[in-house]
Amino acid sequence: MTAPSGLARIALPFAAVVLVACVAMLTFAVVSLFLPGAELLPDRPGIADFLSILAIVLVFPIVGLVIASRRPSNSVGWLFLVVGLVMTLDIFGGAYTGLIVFAGVRLPGGALVAWLKDSFWLLGPAVALPLAIALFPDGRLPSSRWSPALIVAVVLSVMVTALGALAPGDLLGYDGQFVNPFGIPGEIGRLALWASRSGGILQLLPAFIAIAAIVVRLRRARGAERQQLKWLLFPLAVFVLTISTGFAVVLSVPPASADDFRWIFTVALVALGVVPISAGIAILRYRLYDIDVVIRRTVIYAVVVAVLGAVYVALVLALGSLLQQVAGTDTLAVAGSTVVIAALFGPVRARVRALVDRRFYRARYDAQQTVESFAGLLRDEVEIEAVGNALALTAARAVRPASVGIWLRQTPP
Repeated sequence: MTAPSGLARIALPFAAVVLVACVAMLTFAVVSLFLPGAELLPDRPGIADFLSILAIVLVFPIVGLVIASRRPSNSVGWLFLVVGLVMTLDIFGGAYTGLIVFAGVRLPGGALVAWLKDSFWLLGPAVALPLAIALFPDGRLPSSRWSPALIVAVVLSVMVTALGALAPGDLLGYDGQFVNPFGIPGEIGRLALWASRSGGILQLLPAFIAIAAIVVRLRRARGAERQQLKWLLFPLAVFVLTISTGFAVVLSVPPASADDFRWIFTVALVALGVVPISAGIAILRYRLYDIDVVIRRTVIYAVVVAVLGAVYVALVLALGSLLQQVAGTDTLAVAGSTVVIAALFGPVRARVRALVDRRFYRARYDAQQTVESFAGLLRDEVEIEAVGNALALTAARAVRPASVGIWLRQTPP
């Protein structure tokens, strides 16, 4: 047995310290909801919703600890620790400064905590998380040619963040109670403020580079690496799709109706929490399950729900306007539409499953069609030689073996 390297010896203690710091800050955030004056906090969340958010945030440092302790040379684990630490600091800072500003609680270092929260909260989702995606699954880029672009993107993003941290004046959102303790006065400070506000788009550059890198890696990957990438991309795609849909819906509906679509953001948060879990499973490759099965079923049921939902709304509107004039009520329209949707569920699911398999799982679809064709032949063919030839041809087409042979057992007369 070889002795562990220096990095491996310090990985677990250091990662454990980060995790303990995250747990301590999140514990304070929970306790702050029950302190005197906490009811004065604006947008005070319910305890159930708050604990759900904390659980999702805590997943990042926990998975980061597991990866860093078992694969200390893989930078993805360390980046997950950074993501969890920054997101935890943002929640802790909101609770800490909220008690000072709105509840009147006397706590030390309020300006410093507010400065850390407001200045660096974007480094987690905009820098550390894209870096983890770009370096997934082995901690390296697809090739050395990606290094200059990624380095430039990260440097520009961090530079914009640093300029914003040095901008003078009051920190926003605290009713003028906190002044930037590290703000630079004079022309340099005004220049830093202008650069941080004008260069906000630069903070998204690492995300664009990460998306391009993971797409290129997926196109080139084969075997186990391709399965690892699918484990990460599936929850990541769900997160991007749901969060984009949520913002699009909220911006297009009246403000009074926006709360009806909170469930979309709930799904997005759950998908975000699944991202590090899927990445950890893929990196450690402990029983690397076939993610294609999960993706296939998710796509099928998502399409079925979308199609049947659209049909249901159309039926309710059409039948409702018709029956409203005849019976004076739309109850029959709702009941009739429900019955129609229940009857359509089976055929629509079968049709969608066939379309998905034919488009995305062609090999499986062709094998199934071959087996079904052979089953149909057995119903009509009784000649043993013809059945044997058909069986050999079916096996060759379905599983493509190196050779096919049929052994017939001779029964005594």
